[in-house]
Amino acid sequence: MASLINQQMYPPSHKTVFVLDHTPYFGISSEELLEFDFTKARGPGFIPLAPIVKSLWTCIVEAALEYCRAVWDIFPQHNKLIRFVVSDTQAHALNEWNTTQQNTGFLLNALSSVGIPPRAGGGDFSIIHGLQRAVQAMCECSEAQHEKRTALNENATKVLNRGRVICLTSARDNASIKSLEEIFQSELVQANKVAAASDQFLTC
Repeated sequence: MASLINQQMYPPSHKTVFVLDHTPYFGISSEELLEFDFTKARGPGFIPLAPIVKSLWTCIVEAALEYCRAVWDIFPQHNKLIRFVVSDTQAHALNEWNTTQQNTGFLLNALSSVGIPPRAGGGDFSIIHGLQRAVQAMCECSEAQHEKRTALNENATKVLNRGRVICLTSARDNASIKSLEEIFQSELVQANKVAAASDQFLTC
């Protein structure tokens, strides 16, 4: 019975980590044209404004934020926790599991501080940095998990820790995708070894 309640409290959707590819490639155009001129009166000699084009970075940010809006509108507040990790030459964790950081306003401010993807140049640009940080984030307790884990009562049970990682990136082919999956699995195994020997982290 306790196991069933645990699963209901912490389903895979309790914690979600978005990993956003912030490498130079995502600074290129998505080739999606947006009309920027809404003027109705167009007299002789009128020169319309040129359409604007979204970058791939803008597209994945919009997609991730729309996901957040939908989840937080549908489900009770703080029942579904979402974290953002941005990956370029290193991983940038934009928020924590802290419930005060579970809102689009906080995420928009954090994303604005990151800025657009850097131009191509020197540096170890890789989505792998973000995947590594995402695994670490999954092993960290949410506030609800920490409270349950540290409860000093006879009903205290082992806290189930499940979640999902959504990676928005680009790959050349299926072999590249398979390689990322294998790297992620390897990182997960290593993180679970660390978590199993710690009283601060959870295995997942």
